[in-house]
Amino acid sequence: MLQSYGYLTLLKKSGEITFISDSRIDEKKLLFLNNALSKSEKTGIQKTRVYSTTSQNNKTGGVTIYLPSCFDNIIKVLYQSKDNSEIPRYLSLVCKLTGGPNIILSAVYGSPQNAKEKLKVWKRYHEHMQVLTSKFGSCPLIVAGDWNQKLDLISESVITPNEVCLKTIIQDFDLCDFYQISTHEFSKNDKIRLERQGQIPCINTLGNTFYPKITGNRPSRIDGVLLSNSLLSNMIQKNLFLSNEHPSADHKSVHITFTWSLCG
Repeated sequence: MLQSYGYLTLLKKSGEITFISDSRIDEKKLLFLNNALSKSEKTGIQKTRVYSTTSQNNKTGGVTIYLPSCFDNIIKVLYQSKDNSEIPRYLSLVCKLTGGPNIILSAVYGSPQNAKEKLKVWKRYHEHMQVLTSKFGSCPLIVAGDWNQKLDLISESVITPNEVCLKTIIQDFDLCDFYQISTHEFSKNDKIRLERQGQIPCINTLGNTFYPKITGNRPSRIDGVLLSNSLLSNMIQKNLFLSNEHPSADHKSVHITFTWSLCG
């Protein structure tokens, strides 16, 4: 969950592309964030750095992607497509990498409700991605967020219809779970960078990101990053770690770092 004004300090200090689920942003808050974060190196020139779904229903839902200033000369947003439902669940940006290919950055917030509602969201998201890739071709994908699904169960042989639909998305767009293929550690530089942002990095052997406050409910890994296998094949180093809950959030944050051999 994001409280827009409370997260401004974190975003100002962040040097990471940030995906936020359950962001609960309306047009007024989006304008506030972009005004506060829009300064560029050139006087009088403003940059849009916060991309978000918006809704007048600020009680739940919404996703946001933040592109910090250090990516101004690396990533150019060509197109954005968002869920316009009353409770928006996804947002995708088609981006051009300088000297490299187009890439799609997509933020998701799966439904926390019953299996039927989860299935509706994944069917809608699957159609959204089909339209996007038919329009721009088969671009590499990075999809991140709170899936509200236990990601470790997706690979099981016996799964529910909504899990089958999510698995179909993974298969149709040739995605892999970054947690499953990465090294779970953080470097000294990662620790220093996060501490500057007021975050505390941590390692959890099971990757659990959500710790229910209801007695008897077990922790689970429902937040994560999926990415194209085509990106994976070009990666040299792949690390994943968590950070403790931000005061305005109720989940641990997932951080990934990687180096790749692609241009851009």
